[in-house]
Amino acid sequence: MRNLLYKMTVLFLSAVLCIPQITVRAEEEGNPEFDEFLNDLFAEIMETDYLSMHYTVRDYESFGIQRPEATLGEIEFDDGTETQEYLDRLHEFDRSTLSASQQHDYDILETDLMLDLESCKYNDYDMLFDAVNGLTDALITNFTEYVFYSKQDVEDYLTMVEEVPDYMDKALEVTRDQASRGHFLADSALDDVRDGIQKFVEETEANPLIVDFNEDIESLSFLSDAEKKEYCERNEKLIRESYIPAYQKVSEELEKLRGSRSVSGGLAQYPDGEDYYRMFVRREASTSKSIEELIELCQNTVVNAIFDMVYGNIEETEETVNMDEAEEVLDYLTEHLSEYPEGANKEYRVSYLDPSITNPNIVAYYLTPCVDTPENNVIRVNGSAVGDSTELFMTLSHEGFPGHQYQITWFLNTHPNPIRSVISHGGYTEGWAMYAETNQLKYSGMSRSASEYNRIMTVIGYVAPCVIDLGVNGLGWTIEDVNTAVEAMYLNTDISQDLYDEAVSMPGRLLNYGCGLAQFIDLRTRAEATLGDDFDEAEFNRVLLEYGDREFEMVEADLNDWIKGSGAEGLIDGGDIPDPHEGEMRQNTMKGYMIAGGLLIAAVLVWFLMRRAKKKKIFGN
Repeated sequence: MRNLLYKMTVLFLSAVLCIPQITVRAEEEGNPEFDEFLNDLFAEIMETDYLSMHYTVRDYESFGIQRPEATLGEIEFDDGTETQEYLDRLHEFDRSTLSASQQHDYDILETDLMLDLESCKYNDYDMLFDAVNGLTDALITNFTEYVFYSKQDVEDYLTMVEEVPDYMDKALEVTRDQASRGHFLADSALDDVRDGIQKFVEETEANPLIVDFNEDIESLSFLSDAEKKEYCERNEKLIRESYIPAYQKVSEELEKLRGSRSVSGGLAQYPDGEDYYRMFVRREASTSKSIEELIELCQNTVVNAIFDMVYGNIEETEETVNMDEAEEVLDYLTEHLSEYPEGANKEYRVSYLDPSITNPNIVAYYLTPCVDTPENNVIRVNGSAVGDSTELFMTLSHEGFPGHQYQITWFLNTHPNPIRSVISHGGYTEGWAMYAETNQLKYSGMSRSASEYNRIMTVIGYVAPCVIDLGVNGLGWTIEDVNTAVEAMYLNTDISQDLYDEAVSMPGRLLNYGCGLAQFIDLRTRAEATLGDDFDEAEFNRVLLEYGDREFEMVEADLNDWIKGSGAEGLIDGGDIPDPHEGEMRQNTMKGYMIAGGLLIAAVLVWFLMRRAKKKKIFGN
């Protein structure tokens, strides 16, 4: 059921990485039949559900797409038949006849389809009412972000709103079936889901699905005043008498399933849990690295960050960024991109979310435009989750520049094939945005020490929880194992239980961010060590960006080609880089224990940050 949420709605929040022209890059020669295959595949996918099409292309006819029926679709298990057919069609092409960009598209599509096939074995693990990526939040966001281009779009919208009760009943039926086999939310995750529903249904007088709809309808010039009045009345009746009761029913029915989860620990406790989680990690972290390899990489990343703090004499600070308006910050960020190649779209609209529909686990998200209206870049901020001006600066660096909007629109302007709009690699995209926001701190206007403090704490706060998530859900770690891992990262074990509980209740929630960031840091460190004074940051970032979001093994291969072109033998292995702190660590083991005891503030921040996910897309892959 991996494609379930995608089939319903989510494509509009994916990294839409293409433009209306269906072409290959002009400077390359390739196989035109391969492009035709990809274009046909894109059209087929768009024709499978209305909302995906609506949020991906505005002028769908110019793409050769037949408009699908306006419906929320079906909730059903994917048996892999259609995916296997796509894979077989792909394998009919000789990869050696393709251009460089086509070969990237081939490899990316092949991996994605193979992971889809693998995921069909594990339908019980897709929680439809997840606390972060679940249907209740997904539907609200789809409806509040829906754009009306014509009168037919208004009719389609109301048709789908009317379907919500039946759709939720079907989702509950699937959930009950999963729960009967012991697959259900942990109690704390269930509490989060029900709290979110309660916050939404309590907003009866100024419900955003009523207020936003009325505002949008009022602005439509193609409707008469009588039509506007009729549509607003229809929508309000549906929301009050149908939609809200449906959500209340979901909350009540989910509560009846409390305690259905048959394991008390991580996913590895299920008979096939470890196999599922390894597949899940590959998708979430955008890498074929094993769980053990990722744990080692993430632990090293945290330890290096801590020693950067200790030996750089970086101390906790109350200094903050001297900008507190979102537009001011974004305008400032667009003027400080010297380490990145030119080519991104800098137009944007930023606004704050209505409190009644905010998810406390999400700070902000970037809403990508239809592929044929690339100027419509939208950023939404959860004001209640942004603690201060420094966090606002970092959040907008993440969502805007040089984060998601920069990366997505830069790649869009290279004219990739539209099929790339339906394939997303969260470890790359969220990892890039984390890499971008931490690098951008040097332009924050704060002192070097304050900028470094925030950078280091961010690395620790997003990477350390991934170590525990990987261990608990992939290797079956107990709380004692978590204590050992926390101590190995020189963190205070007071946080161990919180990290363990978070890994159990929301498996994989930060893998995109933490594992992605760790891998970008690793590539940057190795490239600098390989090239020394010849390292060019803008060129390095160009190589990272050139072929869009992809697995890190592909990124590393592209970096190797770039480095060999400069005369070096290739990217140095991380284990061959001298550790500047190794001698000091060996000579000062007691200092290590002092670090463990003295970094309680770091441990507290880990817990604080792990509850806040910056999202480019809200509903997962």
